[in-house]
Amino acid sequence: MGICFELGMLIICFAMIKYGAEKVRTKYINIPETELYIGKWWNVCIKYVSPISIVIMCIWWIVQSIGWYPDSWWNPFIDYSVMTVVMQVGIAITVLILLNDKIADRVENKYITTVADGYPEIPDEHDE
Repeated sequence: MGICFELGMLIICFAMIKYGAEKVRTKYINIPETELYIGKWWNVCIKYVSPISIVIMCIWWIVQSIGWYPDSWWNPFIDYSVMTVVMQVGIAITVLILLNDKIADRVENKYITTVADGYPEIPDEHDE
């Protein structure tokens, strides 16, 4: 469903805000390897425009969905009902929380944990 995609985008926006939109833009996007320059307008889009527009679209969809199913919008077994999305997102979050440690323990190369400034060093056996 598109609403879950929007929620994923919202989570990405909040992660970038928490890490620092300016830091993401200057350290990971505006680098010589990308041959791409993005101005400070990107920070405003990530911090304000995107989250606000995503929340507005989610609220609009919820109102529309209740209008489509006024007597049964709370039923999780009806396609495109509000409760279907709430249940799917709830199940996904629960599964991810329960499996978080198991998945993290299976990751062999945890290069991202060594990042201080910039990209981590990749060992020779993994360098192509």
